[in-house]
Amino acid sequence: MKRIVPIFVLFCFCLLFFSASAEEIVTEATEAETTDEMIIGISETGGEADLASAYIMNAMPHRRILRISLPSGLRLPEPDRSLYVALRTLVSEVAAGEKGSTDFAIPYGEVFKNSFTAEELGVTTIIEDGSITQEAKSAAMAAMLQNRSQLHPSDAVICLIADSPYELYWYDKSEGHGTKVGYESKSYAASSTTITVKGNILVRMSVSRDYAMQSEIAGGEIVYSEYEMDTSYGAGVQAAAENAAAILEENRNKSDEEKLASYRDAICGLADYNNDASESDPYGDPWQLVWVFDGKPNTKVVCEGYAKAFQYLCDQGTKAATAISVQGQTNGPHMWNVVSIGGHHYLVDLTNYDLGYDLFMKGYTDGDAATGYTIRFDKGTVKYIYNEGQSWTEEDLTLYPMDYAEWKAAVEKAPEVQMSSGVLFPGYAAGVRVMNENPVFPDATLMIHRVSGGDAGEDGEESAEELPLENGIGLIFDAGTYTFTMIRDGVESPSTEPVTLAADELPEGPILHLPAGAEIQAEAFAGNESLVRIEAEGCVFRAGAFAGSPVVLARLTGECTVEPGAFEDSVVVGLDEGADWMDGVHFLFADGT
Repeated sequence: MKRIVPIFVLFCFCLLFFSASAEEIVTEATEAETTDEMIIGISETGGEADLASAYIMNAMPHRRILRISLPSGLRLPEPDRSLYVALRTLVSEVAAGEKGSTDFAIPYGEVFKNSFTAEELGVTTIIEDGSITQEAKSAAMAAMLQNRSQLHPSDAVICLIADSPYELYWYDKSEGHGTKVGYESKSYAASSTTITVKGNILVRMSVSRDYAMQSEIAGGEIVYSEYEMDTSYGAGVQAAAENAAAILEENRNKSDEEKLASYRDAICGLADYNNDASESDPYGDPWQLVWVFDGKPNTKVVCEGYAKAFQYLCDQGTKAATAISVQGQTNGPHMWNVVSIGGHHYLVDLTNYDLGYDLFMKGYTDGDAATGYTIRFDKGTVKYIYNEGQSWTEEDLTLYPMDYAEWKAAVEKAPEVQMSSGVLFPGYAAGVRVMNENPVFPDATLMIHRVSGGDAGEDGEESAEELPLENGIGLIFDAGTYTFTMIRDGVESPSTEPVTLAADELPEGPILHLPAGAEIQAEAFAGNESLVRIEAEGCVFRAGAFAGSPVVLARLTGECTVEPGAFEDSVVVGLDEGADWMDGVHFLFADGT
Protein backbone atom coordinates (compact mmCIF):
# COMPACT_ATOMS: atom_id res chain seq x y z
CA MET A 1 0.00 0.00 0.00
CA LYS A 2 1.34 3.41 -0.91
CA ARG A 3 2.23 5.46 2.21
CA ILE A 4 0.91 9.04 2.27
CA VAL A 5 2.85 11.53 4.39
CA PRO A 6 0.68 14.41 5.63
CA ILE A 7 1.65 17.81 4.26
CA PHE A 8 1.80 19.21 7.82
CA VAL A 9 4.52 16.75 8.81
CA LEU A 10 6.61 17.62 5.77
CA PHE A 11 6.21 21.31 6.54
CA CYS A 12 7.46 20.86 10.10
CA PHE A 13 10.45 18.83 8.89
CA CYS A 14 11.41 21.59 6.48
CA LEU A 15 11.21 24.19 9.24
CA LEU A 16 13.49 22.14 11.46
CA PHE A 17 15.99 21.64 8.62
CA PHE A 18 16.22 25.32 7.75
CA SER A 19 16.37 26.33 11.43
CA ALA A 20 19.32 24.03 12.05
CA SER A 21 21.13 25.40 9.07
CA ALA A 22 20.57 28.97 10.23
CA GLU A 23 22.11 28.24 13.68
CA GLU A 24 25.31 26.63 12.44
CA ILE A 25 27.94 26.61 15.21
CA VAL A 26 31.43 27.96 14.58
CA THR A 27 34.22 26.81 16.92
CA GLU A 28 37.64 28.46 17.24
CA ALA A 29 40.47 28.10 19.73
CA THR A 30 40.95 30.82 22.32
CA GLU A 31 44.08 32.85 22.68
CA ALA A 32 46.68 31.17 24.85
CA GLU A 33 45.80 31.74 28.49
CA THR A 34 48.19 31.12 31.36
CA THR A 35 46.86 30.97 34.91
CA ASP A 36 48.74 30.34 38.11
CA GLU A 37 47.52 27.49 40.30
CA MET A 38 46.25 28.68 43.65
CA ILE A 39 47.19 26.32 46.50
CA ILE A 40 44.58 26.00 49.24
CA GLY A 41 46.32 24.64 52.31
CA ILE A 42 44.49 23.32 55.38
CA SER A 43 46.39 23.39 58.67
CA GLU A 44 45.27 19.92 59.77
CA THR A 45 47.17 16.65 59.72
CA GLY A 46 46.38 13.04 60.60
CA GLY A 47 43.02 11.62 61.53
CA GLU A 48 42.57 9.75 58.26
CA ALA A 49 41.99 6.43 60.02
CA ASP A 50 39.07 7.82 62.00
CA LEU A 51 37.67 9.46 58.87
CA ALA A 52 37.90 6.17 56.99
CA SER A 53 36.03 4.32 59.72
CA ALA A 54 33.39 7.03 59.83
CA TYR A 55 33.01 6.95 56.05
CA ILE A 56 32.40 3.21 56.24
CA MET A 57 29.72 3.78 58.84
CA ASN A 58 28.10 6.45 56.67
CA ALA A 59 28.30 4.39 53.50
CA MET A 60 26.97 1.22 55.12
CA PRO A 61 23.20 0.96 55.71
CA HIS A 62 22.31 2.85 58.87
CA ARG A 63 19.30 4.02 60.76
CA ARG A 64 17.98 7.36 59.59
CA ILE A 65 19.39 10.39 61.41
CA LEU A 66 17.51 13.68 61.15
CA ARG A 67 19.66 16.44 59.65
CA ILE A 68 18.88 19.63 61.54
CA SER A 69 20.58 22.15 59.22
CA LEU A 70 21.85 22.43 55.65
CA PRO A 71 25.53 21.73 54.94
CA SER A 72 27.46 25.00 55.09
CA GLY A 73 28.43 24.83 51.42
CA LEU A 74 24.82 25.02 50.30
CA ARG A 75 24.57 28.40 52.00
CA LEU A 76 27.41 29.90 49.95
CA PRO A 77 26.55 32.63 47.41
CA GLU A 78 26.87 31.90 43.71
CA PRO A 79 29.06 30.97 41.96
CA ASP A 80 30.86 29.44 45.01
CA ARG A 81 27.82 27.28 45.76
CA SER A 82 27.89 25.71 42.28
CA LEU A 83 31.62 24.91 42.56
CA TYR A 84 30.96 23.34 45.99
CA VAL A 85 28.13 21.15 44.58
CA ALA A 86 30.28 19.99 41.65
CA LEU A 87 33.21 19.15 43.94
CA ARG A 88 31.03 17.34 46.46
CA THR A 89 29.74 15.05 43.70
CA LEU A 90 33.27 14.35 42.44
CA VAL A 91 34.85 13.58 45.84
CA SER A 92 31.92 11.28 46.69
CA GLU A 93 32.58 9.33 43.48
CA VAL A 94 36.26 9.04 44.43
CA ALA A 95 35.38 7.85 47.94
CA ALA A 96 33.05 5.20 46.50
CA GLY A 97 35.69 3.89 44.10
CA GLU A 98 33.77 5.09 41.03
CA LYS A 99 36.46 7.57 40.00
CA GLY A 100 40.23 7.18 40.36
CA SER A 101 41.65 10.53 39.29
CA THR A 102 41.46 13.46 41.71
CA ASP A 103 42.59 15.85 38.97
CA PHE A 104 39.18 17.37 38.24
CA ALA A 105 38.18 19.52 35.27
CA ILE A 106 34.85 21.27 35.94
CA PRO A 107 33.34 23.05 32.90
CA TYR A 108 32.93 26.81 33.26
CA GLY A 109 29.23 26.58 32.51
CA GLU A 110 28.54 24.41 35.59
CA VAL A 111 29.81 27.16 37.88
CA PHE A 112 29.33 30.59 36.30
CA LYS A 113 27.84 32.21 33.21
CA ASN A 114 30.08 31.82 30.15
CA SER A 115 27.58 32.27 27.24
CA PHE A 116 26.55 35.71 26.02
CA THR A 117 24.36 37.29 23.35
CA ALA A 118 25.52 40.05 21.04
CA GLU A 119 23.23 42.44 22.87
CA GLU A 120 24.77 41.52 26.26
CA LEU A 121 28.25 42.08 24.85
CA GLY A 122 27.35 45.30 23.02
CA VAL A 123 28.66 44.04 19.68
CA THR A 124 27.03 44.28 16.27
CA THR A 125 27.72 40.77 15.00
CA ILE A 126 29.22 37.56 16.36
CA ILE A 127 29.93 35.68 13.12
CA GLU A 128 31.11 37.38 9.95
CA ASP A 129 32.19 35.57 6.76
CA GLY A 130 32.03 32.21 8.58
CA SER A 131 34.35 33.28 11.40
CA ILE A 132 33.85 34.67 14.89
CA THR A 133 34.67 38.35 14.98
CA GLN A 134 37.59 39.48 17.11
CA GLU A 135 35.32 42.04 18.74
CA ALA A 136 32.95 39.28 19.87
CA LYS A 137 35.83 37.13 21.17
CA SER A 138 37.39 39.93 23.19
CA ALA A 139 34.05 41.00 24.65
CA ALA A 140 33.06 37.41 25.53
CA MET A 141 36.42 36.69 27.20
CA ALA A 142 36.22 39.92 29.20
CA ALA A 143 32.66 39.11 30.35
CA MET A 144 33.63 35.56 31.28
CA LEU A 145 36.67 36.76 33.25
CA GLN A 146 34.45 39.23 35.08
CA ASN A 147 32.11 36.40 36.11
CA ARG A 148 35.05 34.18 37.02
CA SER A 149 36.45 36.87 39.29
CA GLN A 150 33.37 36.45 41.49
CA LEU A 151 34.45 32.88 42.31
CA HIS A 152 36.21 32.17 45.63
CA PRO A 153 37.47 28.56 45.35
CA SER A 154 38.94 28.53 48.86
CA ASP A 155 35.47 29.11 50.37
CA ALA A 156 34.05 26.18 48.42
CA VAL A 157 36.93 23.85 49.40
CA ILE A 158 36.86 24.81 53.07
CA CYS A 159 33.09 24.16 53.25
CA LEU A 160 33.59 20.86 51.42
CA ILE A 161 36.11 19.69 54.02
CA ALA A 162 33.77 20.75 56.84
CA ASP A 163 30.65 19.16 55.33
CA SER A 164 32.11 15.97 53.83
CA PRO A 165 35.05 14.94 56.03
CA TYR A 166 34.23 11.23 55.73
CA GLU A 167 33.98 11.30 51.93
CA LEU A 168 37.44 12.90 52.05
CA TYR A 169 39.03 10.11 54.10
CA TRP A 170 41.55 9.79 51.23
CA TYR A 171 42.45 13.51 51.15
CA ASP A 172 45.99 14.55 52.11
CA LYS A 173 45.79 17.97 53.74
CA SER A 174 49.21 17.86 55.34
CA GLU A 175 51.87 20.54 54.84
CA GLY A 176 52.83 20.89 51.18
CA HIS A 177 49.71 19.12 49.96
CA GLY A 178 46.04 20.02 49.77
CA THR A 179 44.10 21.52 46.84
CA LYS A 180 45.35 23.37 43.78
CA VAL A 181 42.99 25.43 41.65
CA GLY A 182 43.66 26.80 38.15
CA TYR A 183 41.79 27.61 34.94
CA GLU A 184 42.02 26.74 31.26
CA SER A 185 40.09 28.47 28.47
CA LYS A 186 40.04 26.24 25.41
CA SER A 187 37.75 27.54 22.67
CA TYR A 188 34.92 29.79 21.54
CA ALA A 189 31.69 28.32 20.21
CA ALA A 190 29.37 30.74 18.49
CA SER A 191 26.16 30.98 16.52
CA SER A 192 24.71 34.04 14.88
CA THR A 193 23.16 35.04 18.21
CA THR A 194 25.37 33.62 21.00
CA ILE A 195 29.03 33.13 21.83
CA THR A 196 30.37 30.79 24.55
CA VAL A 197 33.83 30.71 26.10
CA LYS A 198 34.55 27.04 26.74
CA GLY A 199 37.00 25.98 29.40
CA ASN A 200 37.44 24.30 32.78
CA ILE A 201 38.13 25.06 36.37
CA LEU A 202 41.04 22.77 37.26
CA VAL A 203 40.93 21.40 40.81
CA ARG A 204 43.63 18.96 41.94
CA MET A 205 43.22 17.32 45.37
CA SER A 206 46.09 15.36 46.91
CA VAL A 207 45.57 11.71 47.85
CA SER A 208 47.05 10.29 51.07
CA ARG A 209 49.66 7.61 50.46
CA ASP A 210 47.53 5.10 52.34
CA TYR A 211 44.90 5.27 49.58
CA ALA A 212 46.96 6.33 46.54
CA MET A 213 47.79 4.19 43.55
CA GLN A 214 51.34 2.92 43.84
CA SER A 215 53.87 1.37 41.55
CA GLU A 216 57.28 -0.19 41.96
CA ILE A 217 60.25 1.20 40.09
CA ALA A 218 63.77 -0.11 39.62
CA GLY A 219 65.40 -1.07 42.86
CA GLY A 220 62.08 -1.96 44.52
CA GLU A 221 61.21 1.62 45.44
CA ILE A 222 57.48 2.32 45.75
CA VAL A 223 56.15 5.42 44.02
CA TYR A 224 52.80 6.90 45.04
CA SER A 225 50.55 8.87 42.69
CA GLU A 226 49.52 12.12 44.37
CA TYR A 227 46.36 12.54 42.28
CA GLU A 228 45.27 8.95 41.65
CA MET A 229 43.14 7.02 44.16
CA ASP A 230 43.27 3.23 44.54
CA THR A 231 39.61 2.56 43.72
CA SER A 232 39.60 -0.87 45.38
CA TYR A 233 39.07 0.78 48.77
CA GLY A 234 35.88 2.60 47.86
CA ALA A 235 34.61 -0.22 45.66
CA GLY A 236 35.01 -2.60 48.58
CA VAL A 237 32.99 -0.29 50.81
CA GLN A 238 30.16 -0.13 48.28
CA ALA A 239 30.09 -3.90 47.81
CA ALA A 240 30.10 -4.37 51.58
CA ALA A 241 27.27 -1.86 51.94
CA GLU A 242 25.14 -3.77 49.46
CA ASN A 243 25.82 -7.13 51.12
CA ALA A 244 25.13 -5.75 54.59
CA ALA A 245 21.90 -4.17 53.38
CA ALA A 246 20.81 -7.52 51.94
CA ILE A 247 21.49 -9.26 55.28
CA LEU A 248 19.53 -6.64 57.21
CA GLU A 249 16.60 -6.77 54.77
CA GLU A 250 16.48 -10.57 54.69
CA ASN A 251 16.11 -10.68 58.48
CA ARG A 252 14.02 -7.54 58.92
CA ASN A 253 10.82 -9.29 60.09
CA LYS A 254 12.49 -11.78 62.44
CA SER A 255 12.62 -11.59 66.21
CA ASP A 256 15.78 -10.29 67.88
CA GLU A 257 16.69 -13.82 68.94
CA GLU A 258 16.37 -15.07 65.36
CA LYS A 259 18.34 -12.09 64.04
CA LEU A 260 21.27 -12.76 66.37
CA ALA A 261 21.60 -16.31 65.04
CA SER A 262 21.13 -15.19 61.42
CA TYR A 263 23.74 -12.43 61.76
CA ARG A 264 26.15 -14.98 63.26
CA ASP A 265 25.65 -17.38 60.34
CA ALA A 266 25.91 -14.61 57.73
CA ILE A 267 29.20 -13.29 59.14
CA CYS A 268 30.75 -16.74 59.49
CA GLY A 269 29.64 -17.54 55.95
CA LEU A 270 31.31 -14.41 54.56
CA ALA A 271 34.45 -14.12 56.70
CA ASP A 272 37.58 -16.17 57.16
CA TYR A 273 40.21 -15.72 59.85
CA ASN A 274 43.38 -13.95 58.73
CA ASN A 275 46.27 -15.98 60.12
CA ASP A 276 48.82 -13.80 58.33
CA ALA A 277 47.63 -10.43 59.67
CA SER A 278 50.35 -8.09 60.85
CA GLU A 279 50.19 -5.01 63.02
CA SER A 280 52.13 -3.20 60.28
CA ASP A 281 49.36 -3.68 57.72
CA PRO A 282 48.20 -0.15 56.70
CA TYR A 283 44.72 0.80 57.78
CA GLY A 284 43.80 -2.79 58.58
CA ASP A 285 41.60 -1.78 61.47
CA PRO A 286 39.01 0.51 59.84
CA TRP A 287 38.67 -1.76 56.83
CA GLN A 288 38.00 -4.98 58.69
CA LEU A 289 34.30 -4.26 58.83
CA VAL A 290 34.36 -3.94 55.04
CA TRP A 291 36.46 -7.06 54.61
CA VAL A 292 33.76 -9.11 56.34
CA PHE A 293 30.99 -7.98 54.00
CA ASP A 294 32.76 -7.26 50.70
CA GLY A 295 32.47 -10.86 49.48
CA LYS A 296 36.13 -11.07 48.44
CA PRO A 297 37.91 -14.29 49.49
CA ASN A 298 41.29 -12.56 49.84
CA THR A 299 40.11 -9.92 52.35
CA LYS A 300 40.28 -11.97 55.54
CA VAL A 301 39.84 -10.53 59.03
CA VAL A 302 41.06 -11.02 62.57
CA CYS A 303 38.90 -11.18 65.71
CA GLU A 304 38.24 -7.44 65.60
CA GLY A 305 36.56 -7.78 62.22
CA TYR A 306 34.17 -10.47 63.47
CA ALA A 307 33.28 -8.46 66.57
CA LYS A 308 32.78 -5.16 64.75
CA ALA A 309 30.68 -6.76 62.01
CA PHE A 310 28.39 -8.44 64.55
CA GLN A 311 27.98 -5.23 66.56
CA TYR A 312 27.25 -3.32 63.36
CA LEU A 313 24.42 -5.64 62.29
CA CYS A 314 22.93 -5.57 65.80
CA ASP A 315 23.18 -1.77 65.90
CA GLN A 316 21.26 -1.50 62.65
CA GLY A 317 18.88 -4.45 62.81
CA THR A 318 17.82 -5.53 66.29
CA LYS A 319 15.12 -3.77 68.28
CA ALA A 320 15.86 -4.58 71.93
CA ALA A 321 19.00 -6.73 71.78
CA THR A 322 22.31 -4.84 71.80
CA ALA A 323 25.91 -5.88 71.21
CA ILE A 324 29.16 -4.22 72.24
CA SER A 325 32.71 -5.07 71.17
CA VAL A 326 35.12 -5.61 74.07
CA GLN A 327 38.85 -6.12 74.23
CA GLY A 328 40.71 -8.48 76.49
CA GLN A 329 42.73 -11.66 76.81
CA THR A 330 42.06 -15.35 76.29
CA ASN A 331 45.19 -17.18 75.17
CA GLY A 332 46.38 -13.81 73.87
CA PRO A 333 44.96 -10.42 72.85
CA HIS A 334 41.40 -10.86 71.65
CA MET A 335 38.15 -9.05 70.85
CA TRP A 336 34.65 -10.44 71.27
CA ASN A 337 31.07 -9.26 71.87
CA VAL A 338 28.84 -8.96 74.90
CA VAL A 339 25.18 -9.22 73.90
CA SER A 340 22.31 -7.93 76.03
CA ILE A 341 18.89 -9.51 75.56
CA GLY A 342 16.06 -10.18 77.99
CA GLY A 343 17.78 -8.16 80.72
CA HIS A 344 20.92 -10.35 80.81
CA HIS A 345 24.35 -10.27 79.16
CA TYR A 346 25.96 -13.13 77.25
CA LEU A 347 29.34 -13.73 75.61
CA VAL A 348 29.58 -14.08 71.82
CA ASP A 349 32.93 -15.03 70.30
CA LEU A 350 32.33 -15.39 66.55
CA THR A 351 36.03 -15.75 65.77
CA ASN A 352 36.22 -19.04 67.65
CA TYR A 353 32.67 -20.00 66.74
CA ASP A 354 33.74 -19.87 63.09
CA LEU A 355 36.63 -22.17 63.99
CA GLY A 356 34.24 -24.78 65.38
CA TYR A 357 33.86 -23.85 69.05
CA ASP A 358 30.41 -23.40 70.60
CA LEU A 359 30.92 -19.90 72.01
CA PHE A 360 27.68 -18.14 71.13
CA MET A 361 25.37 -16.58 73.74
CA LYS A 362 27.24 -18.11 76.65
CA GLY A 363 26.86 -17.48 80.37
CA TYR A 364 29.68 -17.97 82.83
CA THR A 365 30.64 -20.92 85.01
CA ASP A 366 32.84 -18.99 87.40
CA GLY A 367 34.32 -15.52 87.92
CA ASP A 368 33.25 -11.90 87.62
CA ALA A 369 33.77 -8.83 85.44
CA ALA A 370 36.79 -7.67 87.45
CA THR A 371 38.81 -10.91 87.47
CA GLY A 372 37.48 -12.55 84.31
CA TYR A 373 34.94 -15.22 83.44
CA THR A 374 35.38 -18.94 82.89
CA ILE A 375 33.12 -20.10 80.07
CA ARG A 376 32.19 -23.76 79.60
CA PHE A 377 31.52 -24.91 76.05
CA ASP A 378 31.35 -28.17 74.11
CA LYS A 379 35.12 -28.75 74.05
CA GLY A 380 36.09 -27.60 77.55
CA THR A 381 36.49 -24.23 79.24
CA VAL A 382 38.16 -20.94 78.38
CA LYS A 383 38.75 -17.83 80.48
CA TYR A 384 38.01 -14.33 79.18
CA ILE A 385 39.64 -11.38 80.96
CA TYR A 386 38.64 -7.80 80.10
CA ASN A 387 41.31 -5.19 79.47
CA GLU A 388 41.34 -2.22 81.81
CA GLY A 389 40.40 1.27 80.69
CA GLN A 390 37.46 0.34 78.44
CA SER A 391 34.54 2.74 78.05
CA TRP A 392 32.00 0.16 79.20
CA THR A 393 30.66 0.01 82.75
CA GLU A 394 30.91 -3.00 85.04
CA GLU A 395 27.19 -3.55 84.49
CA ASP A 396 27.75 -3.66 80.72
CA LEU A 397 30.41 -6.34 81.14
CA THR A 398 28.65 -8.52 83.74
CA LEU A 399 27.62 -11.88 82.27
CA TYR A 400 24.68 -14.06 83.33
CA PRO A 401 25.39 -17.36 85.12
CA MET A 402 23.46 -19.39 82.55
CA ASP A 403 23.70 -19.84 78.79
CA TYR A 404 20.96 -18.13 76.81
CA ALA A 405 19.69 -21.50 75.52
CA GLU A 406 19.41 -22.79 79.11
CA TRP A 407 17.70 -19.60 80.22
CA LYS A 408 15.23 -19.81 77.37
CA ALA A 409 14.42 -23.45 78.13
CA ALA A 410 13.83 -22.54 81.76
CA VAL A 411 11.66 -19.46 81.22
CA GLU A 412 9.61 -21.15 78.51
CA LYS A 413 8.93 -24.25 80.61
CA ALA A 414 5.32 -24.66 81.73
CA PRO A 415 5.09 -24.65 85.55
CA GLU A 416 4.54 -27.94 87.32
CA VAL A 417 1.76 -27.43 89.83
CA GLN A 418 0.22 -29.70 92.45
CA MET A 419 -3.35 -29.19 93.61
CA SER A 420 -4.05 -29.82 97.30
CA SER A 421 -7.41 -31.23 96.20
CA GLY A 422 -9.01 -31.93 92.86
CA VAL A 423 -12.16 -30.17 93.97
CA LEU A 424 -13.33 -27.01 95.68
CA PHE A 425 -16.09 -26.75 98.28
CA PRO A 426 -18.28 -23.81 99.46
CA GLY A 427 -16.63 -21.49 101.93
CA TYR A 428 -13.16 -22.95 101.55
CA ALA A 429 -10.25 -22.78 99.10
CA ALA A 430 -8.15 -25.15 97.01
CA GLY A 431 -4.37 -24.95 97.39
CA VAL A 432 -1.95 -24.76 94.44
CA ARG A 433 1.72 -25.50 95.00
CA VAL A 434 4.48 -24.90 92.40
CA MET A 435 6.77 -27.91 92.20
CA ASN A 436 10.50 -27.93 91.37
CA GLU A 437 10.76 -24.24 90.48
CA ASN A 438 14.25 -23.20 89.36
CA PRO A 439 15.90 -21.09 92.08
CA VAL A 440 17.56 -18.91 89.38
CA PHE A 441 14.25 -17.07 89.12
CA PRO A 442 13.44 -16.03 92.70
CA ASP A 443 10.99 -13.37 91.53
CA ALA A 444 8.93 -15.66 89.31
CA THR A 445 5.20 -14.97 89.28
CA LEU A 446 2.51 -17.65 89.06
CA MET A 447 -0.39 -16.57 86.85
CA ILE A 448 -3.82 -18.13 87.12
CA HIS A 449 -6.01 -18.07 84.01
CA ARG A 450 -9.78 -18.49 84.42
CA VAL A 451 -11.02 -20.24 81.32
CA SER A 452 -14.60 -20.58 82.59
CA GLY A 453 -16.40 -19.90 85.84
CA GLY A 454 -15.12 -17.53 88.48
CA ASP A 455 -14.28 -14.13 87.01
CA ALA A 456 -14.27 -15.36 83.40
CA GLY A 457 -16.70 -13.55 81.14
CA GLU A 458 -20.05 -15.04 80.19
CA ASP A 459 -18.83 -15.60 76.67
CA GLY A 460 -16.04 -17.77 78.02
CA GLU A 461 -13.21 -15.28 77.39
CA GLU A 462 -10.18 -16.03 79.46
CA SER A 463 -9.14 -13.75 82.31
CA ALA A 464 -5.77 -13.80 84.03
CA GLU A 465 -4.21 -12.43 87.20
CA GLU A 466 -1.30 -13.10 89.48
CA LEU A 467 -1.87 -15.83 92.05
CA PRO A 468 -0.08 -14.74 95.24
CA LEU A 469 2.07 -17.41 96.86
CA GLU A 470 2.78 -17.75 100.54
CA ASN A 471 5.32 -20.39 101.47
CA GLY A 472 5.02 -21.66 97.92
CA ILE A 473 1.25 -22.16 97.99
CA GLY A 474 -1.54 -20.18 96.34
CA LEU A 475 -5.26 -20.45 97.06
CA ILE A 476 -8.29 -20.57 94.73
CA PHE A 477 -11.67 -19.57 96.16
CA ASP A 478 -14.00 -20.01 93.18
CA ALA A 479 -15.23 -22.94 91.17
CA GLY A 480 -14.20 -23.00 87.53
CA THR A 481 -11.69 -24.25 84.99
CA TYR A 482 -8.15 -22.95 85.33
CA THR A 483 -4.75 -23.08 83.68
CA PHE A 484 -1.47 -21.79 85.08
CA THR A 485 1.57 -20.04 83.59
CA MET A 486 4.77 -18.70 85.11
CA ILE A 487 6.35 -15.33 84.38
CA ARG A 488 10.12 -15.52 84.72
CA ASP A 489 12.34 -12.56 83.78
CA GLY A 490 9.39 -10.95 82.04
CA VAL A 491 8.72 -14.02 79.83
CA GLU A 492 5.45 -15.89 80.21
CA SER A 493 5.68 -19.64 79.87
CA PRO A 494 3.27 -22.00 78.10
CA SER A 495 0.30 -23.01 80.23
CA THR A 496 -0.49 -26.17 82.11
CA GLU A 497 -3.33 -28.44 81.17
CA PRO A 498 -6.76 -27.13 82.33
CA VAL A 499 -7.89 -28.03 85.88
CA THR A 500 -11.59 -27.95 86.80
CA LEU A 501 -12.72 -27.30 90.38
CA ALA A 502 -16.35 -28.26 91.09
CA ALA A 503 -18.33 -26.65 93.91
CA ASP A 504 -20.43 -29.73 94.72
CA GLU A 505 -17.55 -31.94 95.79
CA LEU A 506 -15.66 -32.03 99.09
CA PRO A 507 -11.92 -32.33 99.53
CA GLU A 508 -10.23 -35.28 101.11
CA GLY A 509 -8.76 -35.01 104.57
CA PRO A 510 -9.97 -34.73 108.16
CA ILE A 511 -12.47 -32.14 109.30
CA LEU A 512 -11.88 -31.00 112.89
CA HIS A 513 -14.62 -29.34 114.97
CA LEU A 514 -12.93 -27.95 118.06
CA PRO A 515 -15.09 -26.77 121.00
CA ALA A 516 -13.94 -24.03 123.32
CA GLY A 517 -10.87 -24.97 125.31
CA ALA A 518 -9.81 -27.87 123.06
CA GLU A 519 -6.10 -28.35 122.46
CA ILE A 520 -4.10 -29.82 119.55
CA GLN A 521 -0.77 -31.14 120.76
CA ALA A 522 2.61 -30.63 119.07
CA GLU A 523 3.22 -32.70 115.91
CA ALA A 524 -0.38 -33.87 115.83
CA PHE A 525 -0.62 -33.25 112.06
CA ALA A 526 3.06 -32.71 111.30
CA GLY A 527 3.84 -33.62 107.68
CA ASN A 528 0.20 -34.39 106.83
CA GLU A 529 -0.10 -34.26 103.02
CA SER A 530 -3.89 -33.97 102.94
CA LEU A 531 -6.05 -30.88 103.20
CA VAL A 532 -7.09 -30.22 106.81
CA ARG A 533 -10.16 -28.17 107.74
CA ILE A 534 -10.56 -26.73 111.22
CA GLU A 535 -13.61 -25.09 112.76
CA ALA A 536 -12.89 -23.86 116.25
CA GLU A 537 -14.31 -21.36 118.77
CA GLY A 538 -11.61 -21.30 121.38
CA CYS A 539 -8.59 -23.58 121.34
CA VAL A 540 -4.85 -23.97 121.67
CA PHE A 541 -2.54 -24.97 118.80
CA ARG A 542 0.75 -26.21 120.21
CA ALA A 543 4.07 -25.50 118.51
CA GLY A 544 4.70 -27.92 115.66
CA ALA A 545 1.10 -29.16 115.52
CA PHE A 546 0.78 -28.71 111.73
CA ALA A 547 4.46 -28.28 110.89
CA GLY A 548 5.08 -29.29 107.26
CA SER A 549 1.41 -29.62 106.31
CA PRO A 550 0.75 -28.03 102.91
CA VAL A 551 -2.58 -26.23 103.52
CA VAL A 552 -4.75 -25.83 106.59
CA LEU A 553 -8.18 -24.23 106.19
CA ALA A 554 -9.22 -22.84 109.54
CA ARG A 555 -12.39 -21.12 110.72
CA LEU A 556 -11.19 -19.62 113.95
CA THR A 557 -13.50 -17.75 116.29
CA GLY A 558 -13.37 -16.91 119.95
CA GLU A 559 -10.10 -16.85 121.93
CA CYS A 560 -7.86 -19.11 119.83
CA THR A 561 -4.20 -19.36 120.90
CA VAL A 562 -1.57 -20.20 118.28
CA GLU A 563 1.90 -20.90 119.63
CA PRO A 564 4.94 -19.94 117.55
CA GLY A 565 5.84 -22.76 115.16
CA ALA A 566 2.42 -24.41 115.23
CA PHE A 567 1.95 -23.98 111.48
CA GLU A 568 5.59 -23.91 110.44
CA ASP A 569 5.99 -24.38 106.64
CA SER A 570 2.19 -24.39 106.30
CA VAL A 571 -0.35 -21.94 104.97
CA VAL A 572 -3.37 -21.18 107.08
CA VAL A 573 -6.45 -19.34 105.95
CA GLY A 574 -8.27 -17.81 108.93
CA LEU A 575 -10.60 -15.05 110.02
CA ASP A 576 -10.75 -12.37 112.63
CA GLU A 577 -13.24 -13.10 115.36
CA GLY A 578 -16.81 -12.29 114.38
CA ALA A 579 -16.10 -11.68 110.69
CA ASP A 580 -18.24 -13.15 107.96
CA TRP A 581 -16.52 -16.16 106.40
CA MET A 582 -15.78 -14.53 103.02
CA ASP A 583 -14.51 -11.28 104.50
CA GLY A 584 -11.13 -10.49 105.96
CA VAL A 585 -9.23 -13.55 104.74
CA HIS A 586 -5.64 -13.47 105.97
CA PHE A 587 -2.66 -15.74 106.45
CA LEU A 588 -1.32 -17.03 109.77
CA PHE A 589 2.39 -17.85 109.92
CA ALA A 590 4.61 -19.80 112.26
CA ASP A 591 5.10 -16.89 114.63
CA GLY A 592 1.35 -16.84 115.39
CA THR A 593 0.58 -13.46 113.76
